[in-house]
Amino acid sequence: MIVLVVERSPEGESVPLSTLTAINSRVGPEFTQRFNEYRSAQLNGRAAPEYSADQATTALEAVFKQTMPREMGFDYSGIHFKSKRRGKGSPLRSSSACRSCLCS
Repeated sequence: MIVLVVERSPEGESVPLSTLTAINSRVGPEFTQRFNEYRSAQLNGRAAPEYSADQATTALEAVFKQTMPREMGFDYSGIHFKSKRRGKGSPLRSSSACRSCLCS
């Protein structure tokens, strides 16, 4: 507890640190992930057996556009990034994972 920590004043007296500062509890992540220098959240997903990776990606993008604020964006990493940039669809089988990052 910060109340138990003391510091010496210029006069040599012991001063509890709680008189010099205040600590507030905050809820949040232990660390912040970055993707291209933006704060991000990583999503890992897998298409159900009856759907292709392209169908799963299209659904993910549609839900993102419907639910997230306009100032947020998304991008892909790894093999999915390469296939999206190439424009030929995903080389991933339906059992393979696709990975996206949400950036704010």
